[in-house]
Amino acid sequence: MRKNKKTNIMASLLMVLFAVLFVIISGRFIYIQATGEVSDVSLIDWANEKRETSLVLSAERGKIFDNNGMTLAYNRPAYRLFAIIDPEYSKNL
Repeated sequence: MRKNKKTNIMASLLMVLFAVLFVIISGRFIYIQATGEVSDVSLIDWANEKRETSLVLSAERGKIFDNNGMTLAYNRPAYRLFAIIDPEYSKNL
């Protein structure tokens, strides 16, 4: 069978069209990979915003009770105070 000339032209045209589309899309991917930006947005900063979050959890320790319901231990602030009475310690001040 003989091939139609129109078929060869259309096949060539489609191959050229797909080749051009492939080059355009590949070029865009390479550009994004090289610069790390899309529409003036840094991909590293964007990814960090999406993946990292910071939360402050205000949690209290539970109270410990005995058999009668009396509190044995609970969460309260504790402070420490130190007094240095040795005069040699603060001699250079």
